[in-house]
Amino acid sequence: MGMSDKYILVNRKVVPVTFDEWLVWVENTDRDWRRVALHEYNGVRVSTVFLALDHNWGDVGPPIVFETTVVIDEPDYQGQDFEMNRYATWDEAILGHLEICNKVFKSEWKERILAGDDELSDEDDGDRSA
Repeated sequence: MGMSDKYILVNRKVVPVTFDEWLVWVENTDRDWRRVALHEYNGVRVSTVFLALDHNWGDVGPPIVFETTVVIDEPDYQGQDFEMNRYATWDEAILGHLEICNKVFKSEWKERILAGDDELSDEDDGDRSA
């Protein structure tokens, strides 16, 4: 039998489980079990969630089970994600969430999108290289 594609969180650690174990966890865990972080400001929402299913579609690397998305609450953009990143661990997800919050909330990111600038470069992110 291959590796599991279903996961649960135990003390913020990703744990592979069988389908039956996963189903029990999903059904019996607090309804907010998916939410890792959520920040909203000026009509922009940055949300990071635990996916509980592996989104690493390749055979290399760890399971990808967290996702951060950015949504603009404007009528013309309802439901459209403007940025999405995925992660393997809780710590990576938190760090990625904070980096995206820093990017979208400290700049005119929303205004650029609404003006039609679909090129969201990392020009405002600063140099993170060591």
